[in-house]
Amino acid sequence: QSEVRVGKFHRILGLVLFFLIFNSALTGIFRANARGWYWKDKPSRLPEMSLETPGIGVERLFEISRSVLKNEIQISRVELKRIGGIPVYLIEGQGKERKYLLIHAHSGEALSPIDEEFAIQIARQFVSEQTPLVAAKPLESYNARKAAGARPAYQIIFGDKPRTEVVLDRETGDVLELLDNGRRFGLWVVKFHDLDFAGMSRNALTIFGLGVITLSLTGLVLTNLFAGLKKKEKSYS
Repeated sequence: QSEVRVGKFHRILGLVLFFLIFNSALTGIFRANARGWYWKDKPSRLPEMSLETPGIGVERLFEISRSVLKNEIQISRVELKRIGGIPVYLIEGQGKERKYLLIHAHSGEALSPIDEEFAIQIARQFVSEQTPLVAAKPLESYNARKAAGARPAYQIIFGDKPRTEVVLDRETGDVLELLDNGRRFGLWVVKFHDLDFAGMSRNALTIFGLGVITLSLTGLVLTNLFAGLKKKEKSYS
């Protein structure tokens, strides 16, 4: 009777784990071939340009920053770069909370939080010039896949065939997400591979691992039980 109960449990567990192992193998193949099959690079259309000498100096930059960020914020980082073809300073301030400020490198104008027009201008570098705009949505809180926390953002959606979508940080102008049909499919592949649904990836993978261990142990138990039965049959014969 014991071998029957163990065998039945072993078969049921094996059937459940079969689907999970099959899913892991199939999605693993898709992930390994992502670059060639569906995850295409979307480089910026803007040409690489060297940064010219900014129009405002460091002293003036700090004056503007302090007047906008207030005195209780301590400036911890200054970066000169191009966003949407415009040379800007990105100021990072540390205080009770982290603050960011974009300043036009020539005029000294504070650009953040960026407006809808500038957000669309930044996003358009990833699509062709004639691509129609479908929507530009301000988002008060957006959780990007690899970000430390939620950020205020703009979601820019275009009407091209791949349904390009760009999510931009409203304070820094950084691209938080760049999506199209291939990339969306890729994210679902990752979700299925990691069993990452409703934030349960860690628990699901733990249960999966315990299931495989249990299947192995019940297999060993069955092997010993049947070996014992064979010995008994031989002794009776």
